[in-house]
Amino acid sequence: MIPPSLAEIPQLQSLGCSLRRLLSSQRVLVTVSDHHLLCCWTTRQGWSWQSVPLPEGSCRDGIPLQREVISELLADLLFDQDVVPGQVELLLPLAGVHWRVLVGVRPEEVPALEASAGYLHELDWPLEPIDTYCTFACLGDAVMAIGVSRTTLQAWIDVVELADLPLHRVNWSLSSACQGLNNALDAWSDDLALLLPHGQMMRMVLIRDGVPEVDRRFKLEQPDQLRDDIRRFVAAWRAESSVNRSLGWWFSLPDLDAEGLLPLIDLDRGEQRLDQALAWTPDSVMDGSGQRTLDPLDHLCLYGMVSEDER
Repeated sequence: MIPPSLAEIPQLQSLGCSLRRLLSSQRVLVTVSDHHLLCCWTTRQGWSWQSVPLPEGSCRDGIPLQREVISELLADLLFDQDVVPGQVELLLPLAGVHWRVLVGVRPEEVPALEASAGYLHELDWPLEPIDTYCTFACLGDAVMAIGVSRTTLQAWIDVVELADLPLHRVNWSLSSACQGLNNALDAWSDDLALLLPHGQMMRMVLIRDGVPEVDRRFKLEQPDQLRDDIRRFVAAWRAESSVNRSLGWWFSLPDLDAEGLLPLIDLDRGEQRLDQALAWTPDSVMDGSGQRTLDPLDHLCLYGMVSEDER
């Protein structure tokens, strides 16, 4: 009987497949909304991305209602592009995640908070302490608590596991967008208003000293009414500060929507529009939708993830 060659031994074949997978593995960022799923991955040339629409009703208010459907889309997208993920980093949708800046809490106190869940009962947010997963982000001397229901978080973990992909990290779209802003506007030290779409509403985050202080949603009324509501709220927020600061605006919106909001900027008071071309832009992979340009919010969120690791 002729002994099998080394290449024919099943255990070595399996080891060889695992080794090839390890050597060819890629970093994959995944961001999702109620309407689309987007993957961004590393290549030898840099970064590439592709987006696919989600079936109607498969995700609602940031919760994956059809996990198998979404996981199949995720797996198929990466398979079609011959992507072998070594680590998947998931950005949770805007909806369903809540945040609070912890007044009087310093970064060095975070380990004690993580060891005790008592603080969850003191947070004024619509999450039940018993069903809340909470993490912390340190922004200079401030600490922000970020919470999501364990049920929602587990649902997204299930999506990645059903796609048979390795989940390395979970982040939140808004906190990643704020990180991207801090990196893109490193020289800006005054107040900042971030405007972004949130379903059928407009969302505004007001940031001071790199710390998001206010998160407000506005109904998409008539353009004049929307601008008046936003302007009135910004004026009230700025009136609470005793320090005279300039105000910068970042519109993380499609061009047409951003143009409609330009009258918000009071040039006579030294206000500025700050949104700009980001220093990092991945290459588009042409798909059936013909989309070649990243949605501004997706771009900012992904930039926050990439630039955070490069600093």
